[in-house]
Amino acid sequence: RGRSGRQGDPGASRFYIAMDDDLMKLFGSDKMTAVVEALGLPDDMPIEQKMLTNTIESAQKKVEGRNYSIRKNVLEYDDVMNQQREIIYSQRREVIAAEDVSEIIKKLYSGILVNVANEYFASADNIESVDYSAVNAILKNLFGEDNIISKEDIKSLNEEDMVELLNSKIDNIYQMRIDEAKKLNAMALFDEKYGDLVRVIDMGGVSVEFCGGTHVGNTQEIGSFAICYEESIASGVRRIEARTGLDAYELLKQKEITLENVREVLKAGSLKETPLKSKSLMEEVSLLKKTNSELNQKLSNYEVKEIYNEFEDINGKKVLLKKLNSYDKDIVNKLFDSLKVKYDNSIIVLANVFEDKVAFMSYVSESLRQNYSAGDLIKKVTSICLGSGGGRRDVAQGGGKDPSKVDEAFKEVKEIL
Repeated sequence: RGRSGRQGDPGASRFYIAMDDDLMKLFGSDKMTAVVEALGLPDDMPIEQKMLTNTIESAQKKVEGRNYSIRKNVLEYDDVMNQQREIIYSQRREVIAAEDVSEIIKKLYSGILVNVANEYFASADNIESVDYSAVNAILKNLFGEDNIISKEDIKSLNEEDMVELLNSKIDNIYQMRIDEAKKLNAMALFDEKYGDLVRVIDMGGVSVEFCGGTHVGNTQEIGSFAICYEESIASGVRRIEARTGLDAYELLKQKEITLENVREVLKAGSLKETPLKSKSLMEEVSLLKKTNSELNQKLSNYEVKEIYNEFEDINGKKVLLKKLNSYDKDIVNKLFDSLKVKYDNSIIVLANVFEDKVAFMSYVSESLRQNYSAGDLIKKVTSICLGSGGGRRDVAQGGGKDPSKVDEAFKEVKEIL
């Protein structure tokens, strides 16, 4: 036919359908089948007859009509579902936007109570014939309370009276739950930010807290969530600060840039190699610290031997007033401990001088503590150097803001001794 069409002949199409085709079985005429059987026509003999053609056209129309009816029913069902969605979503938006949802909840359960009153009470012959177990089972399923209503509560089976009674019962339960919520052992982390109405959030038994509000319509509005840092604010309590949405994305991007900078500093081939490079560097630093500590110990031993010769005799006491230049704290502590045991009648004051500050340490032997106090000596020298300090009679320490007055402070100590 395609070739004929190209040569100018529109051609014609012929379609065949068997008598046992599903289309004919469902919608074909039984009379047509009877005619074919009566004539004794062969099974494979084509039949061309107007009555047969009309029968097939009729069957096709019925099929199309049936399909149209199905599609129409689907569209009607979808319209009903859209109406239900609108109702549900409007109620959801109302609950989210409301500051107090109690009135919304009451409106919802009031309709249910009307049905209960009508089905179980208004239709009952008398108060005794009411199926109270069935009523309480329905109410428990809805409100979680046992035996909400009993025969003794009922004065009349009138529908309006029963609706009023049931509403009163449920109102009491709901109000009790609000009061009980306030008595929960829940954390109120921001006391000043809560109003009269709060939400109580139970995180799976891990934590129960008062919530001042979510501030969003749904969690989709929050978007991404990224932790900035976490810190300890009390024993067993930590505070987490985080960002959401676009701020979270910017924070994550900044972290990515920082990680890339760290990778470049460590000269790692990729971010994946960065932790290994960091670990290797930390091990190297640890080894250097250990080596430095050993060298400091040797230096301290050498310093002690040199400083041993700097003790002065002042009125029968071994006195050491020594100025040190920016010594490491550990070295000073070891040096101080070594000097304390040199003599049993010594007074020591060390001044570790830095560019803009000075740290003092003082010691008085036990034999001299009746007349002298390390704490008093520290108070004297630190006050001269514009600082403060103090301690016990045996050991004391302090600091000053003016290193240039250390010599003046030592002179004052000598005068005291």
